[in-house]
Amino acid sequence: MGRSGRPGQRQHHRDFQQGAQAHQEADRERIARDIHDLLGQSLTVVALKAQIIERLSADPHNKQQAAEITAISRQAIGELRYTVAQLRC
Repeated sequence: MGRSGRPGQRQHHRDFQQGAQAHQEADRERIARDIHDLLGQSLTVVALKAQIIERLSADPHNKQQAAEITAISRQAIGELRYTVAQLRC
């Protein structure tokens, strides 16, 4: 027979490739979910706590620092969401 081998071997190879691709997609989804759940929650807590400090602090320097932490945290959350969406594509 030619280079392609027997029909059964070709089917086995296709099945193996499909299984490997399905496994890879499942891994990517699991990683995306873990990143979203773990880091997303932590960054949200950081942003909320920084907002509380900003509102309650009487010190202008502390207010400004807390506002920066809030902004950086929110930016990180946006980047995290983008990364998770890319993993799920």
